[in-house]
Amino acid sequence: MSCYEKYLQASEIIDWQNPEIVELAHRLASTCQTTAEIAKACFEWVRDEIHHSYDYQMNPVTCRASDVLKYRTGYCFAKSHLLAALLRANQIPAGLCYQRLTIDNPPESKLISKKIPCTLHGLNAIFLPEIGWYRVDSRGNRDGIDAQFIPPQEQLAFEIKLPQEADFISILAEPLPIVLKVLETCKTWDEVLLNLPDVDLKTWQKYNLASQTFNCQIKALTNTDETTLLPMLMHAAHESSVENVQSNPDLFRYVKDWGRDGDIGFVAIDDIPIGAAWLRLFSSEDRGFGYVDDRTPELAIAVLPEYRGKGIGTKLLTQLIEVAGDIYPVISLSVRANNSVLSLYQRIGFVKVDGSEIINRTGETSSFNMIYR
Repeated sequence: MSCYEKYLQASEIIDWQNPEIVELAHRLASTCQTTAEIAKACFEWVRDEIHHSYDYQMNPVTCRASDVLKYRTGYCFAKSHLLAALLRANQIPAGLCYQRLTIDNPPESKLISKKIPCTLHGLNAIFLPEIGWYRVDSRGNRDGIDAQFIPPQEQLAFEIKLPQEADFISILAEPLPIVLKVLETCKTWDEVLLNLPDVDLKTWQKYNLASQTFNCQIKALTNTDETTLLPMLMHAAHESSVENVQSNPDLFRYVKDWGRDGDIGFVAIDDIPIGAAWLRLFSSEDRGFGYVDDRTPELAIAVLPEYRGKGIGTKLLTQLIEVAGDIYPVISLSVRANNSVLSLYQRIGFVKVDGSEIINRTGETSSFNMIYR
């Protein structure tokens, strides 16, 4: 199964096979030439044509994509369900994302019960072939809100401003159950407003959400950090010991004699090294697994298991790309097809290299290469 297959599925909530949704999806796509143009058309239609339930104080409360289309109203969550359905109807992978906002951030805050300090906010991630995963917010614009579709730059409705807020980087195929519970049990728009769903930052992991709120120190790697990188490489390569890495020339080459010309990297520190991301050039005579050419460095990245899902990999990778951009116009990597970090690469903007697949004995793709430009 393709790694994007779950983001194309029809379901009870994202019921994109509904005839009205299919008709609208195809009509919006009819004048478009590219995937990005189709995605933009669908996004802008939902943003502008579906009335936000609070802004317009409209009933009924909607949840299922087809109901959002039928009644032309919905909260941010419901609007994201319809946008996902329109995109999937056009065979564009689309997922659901969430932010956690304080009640003073969204404009709805003035009527929200003070017993609710924060609320979730729903938006979408769209897979664009030339960019990777790209987030959009179809909530609907108004004074102080200007969400746009201008890839690769994100322009969402809200920014994370306070410590109790969070930007959850997970891309989900289906809505969170706590969101569905509110939308399916509340009868009116103002009842939803008094029962907005929330995820406590102490318990967000049980909802399969990854947050960017974890604070750690990011430092540049130095030429004395080979010993720092060895355990990171062990985790990246799924080896059981550092000794196994050192005894395997195909692996050890990624850190051996660290600090040679062209090496760039960063390490995350929380008293101890907890993650690292680094680049190294290889030659045609000494190729890495993701080798492209002698001028393109290969990426390696790892985060200790107990620190995963906290946005550390995102911090490391974005800082590394920003610094390396002035030196390397292209970055490559090799990734296992079932590696959970694949969604991070896609969201950052890495794209699969066609024809790079490694096929295992059962005929399935075991790994492939990706590049970032």
